[in-house]
Order: sequence, then C-alpha cells, then structure tokens
Amino acid sequence: MADLSVLRYLDRTELIELVSVLALRIGDLPDRALAEARVRAAERHLVRRRDAVSDVLADYVRTRELHEKATSEKRRSILGNTLSRLAAAHRVACDRERKAVDRLVRAQMEAGA
Repeated sequence: MADLSVLRYLDRTELIELVSVLALRIGDLPDRALAEARVRAAERHLVRRRDAVSDVLADYVRTRELHEKATSEKRRSILGNTLSRLAAAHRVACDRERKAVDRLVRAQMEAGA
C-alpha cells in the first residue's frame, strides 16, 4: 500500500483490523511508536475541543449582542433562554477542552516528551 491516502476512506472497523494485521506482521508495535500515536491523537482531539469552545462562544456573543440590542431599543427579547442554553453549552465545551488538555499532558508524560 504505497499511497496512504486510502486510509481516510476506511471505516473504524477496517482501520482496527488493519492495525491488528500490521501489528502481527511486525511483531507488535514498539512502545515509542504507540506513545507517539497516542500523543498525536490527543493533540487532534484537543484541537477539535478548542474549535468547539470557539464556536459556542461566538454563538453566545452574537446572540448576546442581539439580545442587548433588543433591550436597548425597549423591545422584548425572546433570546434569554437561548443565552442560558449557550452559556451551559460553553461550560460543557470548556470542561471537555480541559479534559482533552489533561489527556494530552498524560500522553506526553507517558511518551517522555
């Protein structure tokens, strides 16, 4: 398999089987390679979590601006519940980001990086 781009088209089960076959053929993966793979996976996971925090925060800021504009114009705003929901979503996203950071730090420590 010279072109590794085909890996992105494999589903999870196929990837697991491929890794199993490769591990059997090379006599188990070296610890260093496994540790590096875990660090890379944790880094990617953290990037996704940080993007989620940014997205939720941007939604909150936009909604808050609309809410404040309506109240400053003496109009009734129906965005209060949405703001509460977005604030809760932001707290959850921040918690998940913190856990992703912890996961990355643990993976780096195990890898000796």
